[in-house]
Amino acid sequence: MAKREPVSPPQPPWVWGPREGEDWLRASSPLKKERKGRHREGPATIARLGVEVSVGDPARLREEVERVCAGIALTVAFPGRGSFPKASKHTAYVTVRRSLLGAGARIAIRFDPPIHVASCREIVGGLAERFDVTKVSVKEGRVRLPPRAR
Repeated sequence: MAKREPVSPPQPPWVWGPREGEDWLRASSPLKKERKGRHREGPATIARLGVEVSVGDPARLREEVERVCAGIALTVAFPGRGSFPKASKHTAYVTVRRSLLGAGARIAIRFDPPIHVASCREIVGGLAERFDVTKVSVKEGRVRLPPRAR
């Protein structure tokens, strides 16, 4: 006795309409298979990073963000400080805002292009060495890889 019974193609429909005919052709043709994924996904990346610190002077926070980002080869640009630096390969656009209700501050960083999770951990770790980090928020995505060579 066979473990699997042979699969027979579906019978044609009794009533031929355009939809029934297409469905039957798709089901009975082994040549055209549905493709599940037409693109390849690479590693996870971070497009935006938000860090809240409990106490911090905005000028000192800016200096610390510049120091940490320079450690991972990111060019830092602050809006409101004249013009942005010349376009480099990797740029971090940083804004620092004071909290309205307390002594804390919020650092918002947008990465162009998005960076890897490990680099983001280095930034948060570097800020946590000098400041009390209370909250971290990220906007994650995935890098699309080029199609495979056939």
